[in-house]
Amino acid sequence: MLKVVGASWAQTQLSWCLIITITFLGLLAFYFGGTSRNEYDGKYAATAFWNKEFGLRIDFCGQNNDPLIVRKGVARAYYRPDLTRNGWAVLEVETQAEYPDHIQAKAAGYLEGSLTWQMIYWHWKNTVENTCDGRTKFCDRVRKYLEDNSIEIKRKAKRHDETDPFWHQVNMFYTQLKALEDGWRFGVKRSMQDIDIPSIDFLWMNIMPDLKDFEQKWNASNNFNPDKPSLSTTFVKIVNTTPIDFVLAQSTSGYYESMLRIQKRYNFGFHETASADSALVHGKIIEFSSYPGSVYSQDDFYKITKAASKIETTVVGTEIQNNNRQLWEKIMKTDQVLLGARVMAANRLASTSKKWYEMFSKSNSGTGNKQWLIINVNSTSIEFGVIEQMPGIVSYDELSNTLLSTGYWVSSSYPSLEQTVYISSNGVFKMSDGDNRPDHPVANVLHAGQQNVTNLNSLIELMRGTELSMIGRSDLLGIKTNTMFRRFSNRLFVEQLTATNRQISAEGTTQLKDDLMTIIMNKLQTSDESDEKLDIDKSFTGILDLKITSAYMNSFIVASGPPFTMDPTVVEPFCWSESPIRHLPHFGHPDKWNFNLESIVWVWN
Repeated sequence: MLKVVGASWAQTQLSWCLIITITFLGLLAFYFGGTSRNEYDGKYAATAFWNKEFGLRIDFCGQNNDPLIVRKGVARAYYRPDLTRNGWAVLEVETQAEYPDHIQAKAAGYLEGSLTWQMIYWHWKNTVENTCDGRTKFCDRVRKYLEDNSIEIKRKAKRHDETDPFWHQVNMFYTQLKALEDGWRFGVKRSMQDIDIPSIDFLWMNIMPDLKDFEQKWNASNNFNPDKPSLSTTFVKIVNTTPIDFVLAQSTSGYYESMLRIQKRYNFGFHETASADSALVHGKIIEFSSYPGSVYSQDDFYKITKAASKIETTVVGTEIQNNNRQLWEKIMKTDQVLLGARVMAANRLASTSKKWYEMFSKSNSGTGNKQWLIINVNSTSIEFGVIEQMPGIVSYDELSNTLLSTGYWVSSSYPSLEQTVYISSNGVFKMSDGDNRPDHPVANVLHAGQQNVTNLNSLIELMRGTELSMIGRSDLLGIKTNTMFRRFSNRLFVEQLTATNRQISAEGTTQLKDDLMTIIMNKLQTSDESDEKLDIDKSFTGILDLKITSAYMNSFIVASGPPFTMDPTVVEPFCWSESPIRHLPHFGHPDKWNFNLESIVWVWN
């Protein structure tokens, strides 16, 4: 009897254990796998936790998360990778100020690398993997310099980490970047992929603006041509004086293969130094357009918000060129801080344009040379600082009165400040309208059209107009681009082309129209035979995006991809499968870039 009872009791215990286990699994299934979770939303969240005993731990939340209830930990991230809707992935990373800065930087980098690992790999395949083909000696030289430079800069940054705000922020830049690499490797391992990126290439992906100047120093670029300046431009227009209001547009130019883009928002609780009693940095929230694997913009376009404030500083950089070859002797020194770390240090520490200039000028690398506009505005005044970098020099002037007097400002490939113009051997030209200014195809259109800009809508009409859409599209212009770029807005040249086309039309059978569009819109054929016959360059460069903001706009609105007109039948959207460069790597890209301007909505404010 006792034996039977004993057996029944053991069975009862086993039954209860099974019931509890099944109930628990059922609750888990209900919580994590309810009907709404069967439809994945393509948005990913993760949280990093840290303590002294166990170090960093990552909790991947998967998809279908309410971002407002994602746990904060030391850092949390929310990632929307779908480019097919508007051409941009979106990443938000938020860290907590009660943790040491180096822990925040590690957690932020690790989250970004592990969540965006696929886009990072695609971007590396598209832009870095084959970049050394045919120029091995140059690449070996650059890699050796990057290794020596990063060792020296990281050593100096750690030595001054607790006492010098600039060097502390440089230290955080490299700490975050190294953690991004570690996070990428963890994300790849977690996804059971057999792929790799050399460690030095993570730094390479963060020096693209600097790399252009390395190429010029060593004559390693097939694409540099002073008669074919970068098409990157920034346009600022005062549209109201009571209260003061401005509109701003920036377009970046680059290789079409580099169009994998991410809008990023870093809300970091960094302090001015690593000292225990250090104050929070001024620029706590930084919103910017960027690329996979990069911990700064590279475009460069930033909106910066102070902690517990809604007032934003706009920071925009536009590439400028150096025509003085002797200046290249001043670059690639091991004690110089490359562009990205200096920009992010200035963004976080500066409260005024002059302070930004002072931070940015430290240990100037003379690479990634740009004209920077730093804009702060309130209802009664505007601060408009202009900063220009060249090898060996950084120039600054506060030009608010100039902006208010002229009503607008155009940044293009050429510097504006007298000292920079002189040292870089950039001259000016007498234009047909009587002004003394550099001859630049995009800038010429902006100067001519600025009078029609009175609000955001008229600004968009100018930036998406027929002329700028055609000028920015080297895929439409083909091999004619090199000789035509600087003369697009020269009416005499257009008339000469028109006359030539008339003669061709008279001798042949094709009737050509006498207008600028027909002259420029002669598309290259897209057959494989014609691609080979025309000996097309390895790549096309052109305008790749449009970012627009105003004095009182929260964040900004953006469009990704080469420009096309508001009526797409005039200048069509770029399409890889119909392009003469469709053979170039473009992993992860949408085929057709028909994306209109959209605002980015952040989930954490």
